[in-house]
Amino acid sequence: MISQNHTKAKAILYLILVTFAVLISMPANSMTNAEIEGALSSYKEDGFKYVGKAGAGMWKVQYSRPGWEFGWEVIVATTDSNPDNSIVVIGTTVISSKALSSELMMKLLDENSLDTNPGSYSVFKNDDVYFVQYAIKVPQSLLINDVLKEGIGFVAGYSNKRVRTLEKMLPEGQSTITTK
Repeated sequence: MISQNHTKAKAILYLILVTFAVLISMPANSMTNAEIEGALSSYKEDGFKYVGKAGAGMWKVQYSRPGWEFGWEVIVATTDSNPDNSIVVIGTTVISSKALSSELMMKLLDENSLDTNPGSYSVFKNDDVYFVQYAIKVPQSLLINDVLKEGIGFVAGYSNKRVRTLEKMLPEGQSTITTK
């Protein structure tokens, strides 16, 4: 019985190794930066607007849905000109303020640790203003057109759902100061 189980285990291990070798040897179908720009600039959907190139490997779009108070400016950025070495970051500024509360910072840490949250919040400060940003990251080697479009919609939708809750956690007298 042990010998039979050992043979099965070796066969399964062999199958796993062969599958892994085949997957590694497959050519990558990475979207290049030019293909990302082409996909963004030619995409047509109600509520989606290509704003333009924001720098090397960086583009701006606006996304909104019926019932939302405003549209979201979403940035799509690549970290390297070589798709095999690059991460695509899809993100937006959710709120900004001259001051942040400890309650808000703890909420952001809690949300960043949720298994069901594929993105994460980051906080940046520029010219005495704090910017709370939400983003997802995808290896560019795995990026396809549908993932790009769904990623933009997800970031805008998640931010739209969370903005009012996060604004309520700003210190007394503070409100978001950016226009969305």
